[in-house]
Amino acid sequence: MGGKMLRLRLAIIAPLFLLVAFVGAAIADFNYDAYSYPKVFDVRRYGAKPDGKSDSSEAFLAAWNDACQYEGKARVVVPPGEYVTDTILFLGPCKGSMGFIMKGRLTPPDRLSHSDEWITFRYVNGLLVSGHGTFDGKGYVAPTPKPPAISLRFEFINDAVISHIRSLNSRNAHFQLFGSNKIRMHNLLIRAPGNSPNTDGIKIGASTDVHVTNSVIGTGDDCISILGKSSDIYVSQVLCGPGHGISVGSMGFYDNNAENDVVTDVTVTDCTFRGTSDGVRIKTWATANAGLVRNLTFSNIHLDSVDNPIVIDQEYCPYPPCKQVPSRIRIEDVTYDNVWGTSRTAVAVKLNCSKMYGCKGLVLRDINMVQKNGLDAVSFCSHAVGATHGVQKPSPCL
Repeated sequence: MGGKMLRLRLAIIAPLFLLVAFVGAAIADFNYDAYSYPKVFDVRRYGAKPDGKSDSSEAFLAAWNDACQYEGKARVVVPPGEYVTDTILFLGPCKGSMGFIMKGRLTPPDRLSHSDEWITFRYVNGLLVSGHGTFDGKGYVAPTPKPPAISLRFEFINDAVISHIRSLNSRNAHFQLFGSNKIRMHNLLIRAPGNSPNTDGIKIGASTDVHVTNSVIGTGDDCISILGKSSDIYVSQVLCGPGHGISVGSMGFYDNNAENDVVTDVTVTDCTFRGTSDGVRIKTWATANAGLVRNLTFSNIHLDSVDNPIVIDQEYCPYPPCKQVPSRIRIEDVTYDNVWGTSRTAVAVKLNCSKMYGCKGLVLRDINMVQKNGLDAVSFCSHAVGATHGVQKPSPCL
């Protein structure tokens, strides 16, 4: 009897010990940092002055360096006010996740210590840039020209959210992504005058898994430029204008660059273009340099008074004279689905493909474009091969 009772008690107690051990292990493995409040590193405590005159570069950098050494969630906070900084490199890797919370307004001096760089984030894993603040490059609002610095560079960044900030009056591109992965950009306001050269909104190069959504972009160059060695790019609900539209390329300019002149798996959907020089565009230089563009989809695109709504240009040459040889950039599997609106020129669809390779696997589905003056628009095709479905206005030339 005693033996049976002992075995019964062990049968009851043993699972309880296992449960306690399991719970204990779960508690030990629980990531408290993911649910903890971040530690704040206020730039004012490091000497930053929100007076719009004093150079706060050292204070910003000191706050970043301390935050980068914190083993947990760290947030560099820029409170309201106007701050001035020279060229700054926010360098990782860091010991925990990093945040740069811009609540104020940041401006550069007239002359930067590095003429082509203002703010750079590099080698950071887990980054948040947000705060409803403003980066104002003061590039094209003054009568004297400034050196063409890119406002915000993100280089070799993994797993980042860039949201709810404004970038104004850049001296060159507003945002540039390079060598980065898993980047989410949303709720951005990007503005520069329509006549300001090279002020691309977002330049994406050598990067993967990039999403740009719910943003307003108006510049003097491409609203979004998708450059070589990029893949898995998703653009949605972007209002573009003024500017040169959303472009893939240009590619084929540099010699012996075939492995880098590749763009694949791009989706641009639910976007509006207003008064832009181009709409959805693929551009390659007319050179003998090889490359590849494959698996692109442009869907649910509204174009309002756009010069060149749908463009493939494989004789791209903005700076004559050009070599004018057949492009060796292959373009394959590109779909235009539900594209409508008005064109300021007669040619609403221009598919000017390489004489060497042509464009293969093009699909035009439900295209409805007319000229701004109400007249019928036309299509132009050269070496373009594909299929059409549904409404086709203008008449297709495939």
